Amino acid sequence: MNPRKLVYISEVKTFLLFILMSQTSYALSEHCAYDHIKEAMEINRSHRTLYKEGDKKSAVKIINRLIFLEKIMLPFSRKLDRSTKKLVSAGFPMWCEDFVSMDNLPDFQINSDIPSTTYASLDKDTFNEITKSLKAYEFNHSSKLYSKIVFVLDTKLNDHHYNCLTRHFLESIARSLKLSIERRPYITKEFERDFFKANKLMMKQMRLALIFVRGLDKRASNVQAQGTPVLCQEMPIIPY
Repeated sequence: MNPRKLVYISEVKTFLLFILMSQTSYALSEHCAYDHIKEAMEINRSHRTLYKEGDKKSAVKIINRLIFLEKIMLPFSRKLDRSTKKLVSAGFPMWCEDFVSMDNLPDFQINSDIPSTTYASLDKDTFNEITKSLKAYEFNHSSKLYSKIVFVLDTKLNDHHYNCLTRHFLESIARSLKLSIERRPYITKEFERDFFKANKLMMKQMRLALIFVRGLDKRASNVQAQGTPVLCQEMPIIPY
């Protein structure tokens, strides 16, 4: 095919994708990852007040640790946003679409039903397998990694009383992988390097987050076992 025609087709595809994205509910922004963390922190501070008013001191301690973790994540979120600056300018809603709105939170409850199940963390072998896959991530691993994570979510993390942070980050990873696979056909050559680099950075940061949240899930399990769904009701529903 004529090289000029190939360039024209490529430009048309990018333009059509831009039009499609601009008609979605996702606002194009260069700081979506940062905004998501800030929004989560604000909600968690308000939830902390509700736990205090309900005399749930143990839940307050858990939320304090969550907010501290989010503070640590803020500079990393800025780096994520910088990695997609060119892509966002070209009309790709990177991260704005990946990070779901905090409006999707479940209704807040001081007390809920006491779980009939007991806490069990994600087994070490499975956890290590996932974190190793994230560390070695390349874009061509996306489909296989997505299937692996969805299997874990559906079979090993299907008790929604516990492991809420671990499940949240795995759902987030799965969503991001799925969206990146869907975006790939529309990424023209001039944006390929930024696209692959941004996705790799996302997986790297999600891996670090998973390592940190594992311990917090364990700490929260004692509170959750008493019927206070701390952490679980601070995590939005993520379609993946």
